[in-house]
Amino acid sequence: MTGLVFVRNGATATSAEAAKHMRDKYAYFRRDIVTAEDFIRLCGTRSELTLQPYRVRKQDGSEQFTADLLGDELRALRLKAR
Repeated sequence: MTGLVFVRNGATATSAEAAKHMRDKYAYFRRDIVTAEDFIRLCGTRSELTLQPYRVRKQDGSEQFTADLLGDELRALRLKAR
């Protein structure tokens, strides 16, 4: 997906900034991450400080929880791999 704006704790971030943040969270949680679902749960779901869920804003202005978007993308990748 292109044109997404990531929303974390009320502030927007570019995809590059969001990716860096999730890489940093991955580095912190890497011992607990075995599956892609673990990554989504631990890195792509919410702020550990505020517990607010991460969201993405699409080009049409609608928003979706980042965990849902990542889960949908993972399912699509797995279906393609069949």
